[in-house]
Amino acid sequence: MSGVHILRYAFYLSPLFCFFIWLAFGNFKFYNYATPFLLLLLAGLPSVYDVDFNGFKMFYFIFVYSFLFSIFNFSKIEIDFRWMLFYLFFLFILSMRGVLGSGQFSFSIMNSESSFESTLAFPVGLIAVYFFTVKRYFWFLLASALCILMLKRIVLLAIIALVLLRLCNKLIQRLILNPYVVTLGSAIGLVICIEFATGSFDQLIHDTLKQSANQLAMGRQVLWSLSLKALNFNYFDYMFWGAGENKVVYTLNHLFMNAFKTQDVRLHNDLLLIILQYGILIFLAFVFMLNNRYSLEQRGISLFMTIIFMTDNVLIYQHVMVFYFFIMSQLERADKLRSSSP
Repeated sequence: MSGVHILRYAFYLSPLFCFFIWLAFGNFKFYNYATPFLLLLLAGLPSVYDVDFNGFKMFYFIFVYSFLFSIFNFSKIEIDFRWMLFYLFFLFILSMRGVLGSGQFSFSIMNSESSFESTLAFPVGLIAVYFFTVKRYFWFLLASALCILMLKRIVLLAIIALVLLRLCNKLIQRLILNPYVVTLGSAIGLVICIEFATGSFDQLIHDTLKQSANQLAMGRQVLWSLSLKALNFNYFDYMFWGAGENKVVYTLNHLFMNAFKTQDVRLHNDLLLIILQYGILIFLAFVFMLNNRYSLEQRGISLFMTIIFMTDNVLIYQHVMVFYFFIMSQLERADKLRSSSP
């Protein structure tokens, strides 16, 4: 997040150091925070021998946070997310120095255009939902305002969805946050994404919003469509297994390098990525495990992440996933304190 490369590499090397710390303390326990992500690593192992360097990076990025949050229990410490929010705001200001100096700003939610757009919207959005969950509404409003400025539309939609859900009674919350319901909803959402990519809604979108489907999705329709066609996707063939580790990114990079001389192209849909690489069954298991949490509060945060996974590449964003695990650990800490109080 800071942009300081030596810190980035230190974080990527952290599993090595943390493993020895884990051994030194002699507390040889594993925790289930990262179980869904460990499933992805296991699913990728049969084809990992065939990946290029970009494929190895994606595999390793998931491994880093999965490993750290499997051997350490962060619910034992208290994290003040107000300071976390200040830290993210400070980094945001640093990253926007050029924009602020130019004095030229643009902002449009419909066109997803903002001079201040930043991937920091993802962790800030997580913190906003956390503050609303723990009823710290002033800080929720502050974090939400920052999210609007950073303008990631899916983050704003996910915040609105979670807020509306939390305002419902407990019965409705339990029904919607049931992991079976979320898994079914995610499967329906992916079918809609696939149909969207194949052009099923082009005319409807054009007639309603007066813009193309690809424009509305900020280029995602082309990305998804090219991937589906290049990998010969159909529901039956991809039911039990996908194309293999990194095949989606490799295919996109190959296509875009030939056409536009562009590299490092991402799919912008982690759930579709999971289906194409590992198959539909792994996708269903991943979503179910992600949302099969103990408390409604934890399930709400996991639902937020499920929505984000639908339109972006956050599986490889350390600055998103680490905040997700921090928040989940603090909600678990709160559950333990409540259960231990007389």
